Amino acid sequence: MMARMTTTLSTQGEVAIPDEFREADHLKPGDNFEMRRTAPGRYVLEKLGRAENHATRCRSSYGHDVLAAPPDAPPLTPKVVK
Repeated sequence: MMARMTTTLSTQGEVAIPDEFREADHLKPGDNFEMRRTAPGRYVLEKLGRAENHATRCRSSYGHDVLAAPPDAPPLTPKVVK
């Protein structure tokens, strides 16, 4: 059975996903979604692939911000960078 809940559009244009949905689907801050407008006043929100499939921002041992590639990413070689 599909659950239904109401939510409110904020002044910044944000829509909150209710706690019950976030907990049931293990949603976390930073998860990516695709939103489609299927008809006037009708929208579909779909979670995209897991966060591991995207580069993540982290801090190096020297204190610099760096992007960490996902484990299945091809190696970044000088030839690829050209």
